[in-house]
Amino acid sequence: MIRALVVFLAFSLPSLALDGVAINVTTGKPQAGVDINLVQPSQNGMVQLGNATTDAQGQFKIDKQIPPGPGLLQANYEGTTYNQIITPGMATTGVQLKVYDATKKAGVARTMEHLILLEPGADRLRVSETFVLGNESNLTFNDPAKGSIQFFLPPATNGNAQVIITAPGGMPIPRPAVKTATAGIYKVDYPVKPGETRMDVSYTVPSAEKFSGKIVASDAATHLVTPGTVTVTGDGIELAGRWTTKAGGVDAAHAREPETDRCARRPVRPPPPPSSPAGVWPGRATATQGARARRCRQPPREVPSPRGER
Repeated sequence: MIRALVVFLAFSLPSLALDGVAINVTTGKPQAGVDINLVQPSQNGMVQLGNATTDAQGQFKIDKQIPPGPGLLQANYEGTTYNQIITPGMATTGVQLKVYDATKKAGVARTMEHLILLEPGADRLRVSETFVLGNESNLTFNDPAKGSIQFFLPPATNGNAQVIITAPGGMPIPRPAVKTATAGIYKVDYPVKPGETRMDVSYTVPSAEKFSGKIVASDAATHLVTPGTVTVTGDGIELAGRWTTKAGGVDAAHAREPETDRCARRPVRPPPPPSSPAGVWPGRATATQGARARRCRQPPREVPSPRGER
């Protein structure tokens, strides 16, 4: 009886032999030397089940017995990880993993949308900054020295900010904000793969009558989104439409009144030189309590409208 039970348990764990090839989309050829990992999600994080390295023909094979459930193939190439989910019932032979050559060339990844949302509270002001990056090439942009984005953090944050990255076809993952050599300027070191990558930065500071921020650089217009108790002033800020809701709060309807709102549209600017007077430099935006609600034109699609209102 005991022997039969052991045999049954052994066969209850399906044997999964994975084999396939890593294809370099940049060159159109199989890629040698790619590190392949097979992992599976669990309550305690990812569990590594097996690994391999592609041979001269770009081929790999992993013989591993895994528990029921999905697995995840990770291909690590030139500092970037490319993922492919292996679902139950999916063919596990001839799997193709796509990788790309990496480049630091400026312009490969560009900012398509840049949004700053100010949310005042009783004790804290929450600032959320969203970057949507587009990469239409067949290369992955990866510049660890400069990062994929740079942004300003006020001294009151002590460099603490939440950074969430959503890569093409991926799940949101946290990344650290890395301090640069310029005071108050931080970066995110994360590769930008072909497609659309979203990077969300958020932090809080103590509430005050006035808050000042800086826009480091943006290929696209910067959209400032504020609730009804905030007015926005600064160099290069233009009026845009007003959005209203029945419940008040952050304006989110589609009614627009161009004379009542402001939107920052400014060219890419470097951070202020150390010799600049505090609080005085081109590209500065200042938010002050006490004005009507403001919303910028062409809000990014991720900001939802109120239910049923148009």
